[in-house]
Amino acid sequence: MRDFCDAKLMARSLRESLKTKAVSITHGESLELIAKILGVDNWNILSAQRNRPEALRNTSLRVL
Repeated sequence: MRDFCDAKLMARSLRESLKTKAVSITHGESLELIAKILGVDNWNILSAQRNRPEALRNTSLRVL
C-alpha cells in the first residue's frame, strides 16, 4: 500500500491508468488529485509536508 511518501508515483500511476481510458490530464492535475485524495488542500502543501512525515501522520484517504 502506498502512502503520502509515494505521492509522485501515485500521480504517475493515476495518469497512466486514466490514459488507458482515453482520459488525458496533466502531471500537475494528477498531483493535485492525489493531494486531495490524501486529504490535503493542494500539491504544494503535500509537497512541503512530505519532508515532515509527522505533519501527515494522521492523514487518511479522502473519498471524493
